[in-house]
Amino acid sequence: MVYPYEIETVLLMHPNVKEAQVFGINIDGFFQDLCVWIKLKSQSIKTTKEEIKDFCQNHLVNYQIPKHIK
Repeated sequence: MVYPYEIETVLLMHPNVKEAQVFGINIDGFFQDLCVWIKLKSQSIKTTKEEIKDFCQNHLVNYQIPKHIK
């Protein structure tokens, strides 16, 4: 089971992340993809989706890493 709060807590440890909201979207009724909406600390900060995924890989197990990042 995946708890969004655990993933959000890890994402908030990233130096550029101000807010994070994790949620799941149904794929076929049985499985869900993890998604995250991220608000950066400043609009002038440029953080890539790959950077966020790399950060997650260092702190979370594979099934907790969001597939969709906005």
